[in-house]
Amino acid sequence: MQSENDFIPADGIGTDHGPSLSRDRVPAAARFQARQPAGEGQVTDIKEKNPWGIEVYHHPNPEIASFLVPEEISPPRLDHFTAASPGDPGISPSVLGRIGSRAVGEILAVPGVKEVRVRPKEIRVKKEATVPWGDIEARIIHILEGAVRKKRIKAV
Repeated sequence: MQSENDFIPADGIGTDHGPSLSRDRVPAAARFQARQPAGEGQVTDIKEKNPWGIEVYHHPNPEIASFLVPEEISPPRLDHFTAASPGDPGISPSVLGRIGSRAVGEILAVPGVKEVRVRPKEIRVKKEATVPWGDIEARIIHILEGAVRKKRIKAV
C-alpha cells in the first residue's frame, strides 16, 4: 500500500524500472481523485448517491453513463441489449430475471436510449448524441429505484 508521500510518475513509466522519462511527478493519491467540473459540458465522474443508493458515473465518452445500484438486479453475467425494433419480441425474463428484464425493457423504452449493458450491480446506458443526459437521466434513475425497491422486498 502506498502512502500519500509516495510519488508515481505522471506518465506511469519507470515505476519499477528506475527513473521516469517524465519530470512531472504527482502524488499517488492524486491519481485516484475524480475529475472536477472544468467548464461547460463536463461533469463530475460520480454524483452523490440518491436515497436508494444509486450512483451515476459519466464516462469520458459523453454518450455513455453507468448507473451503479446497491442490489444485484440481474444474474452474475454481462448482457447487451439495443433499442427494440418494431417486430422485436422483447427481453426474456429467463435471461435477466423478472426484475432485471423489466428494468432493462423500461430503460430501452426511454426516448434517446440506444443500448443497455447489464451487469449485476451496473447498468451502462448509451444514448443518442442529440439527446442531453438531463432529459433521460432522471427517468432512468426512477426506473432503477423501482427495481431496487422490488429487489429488497422479501417474501415471508
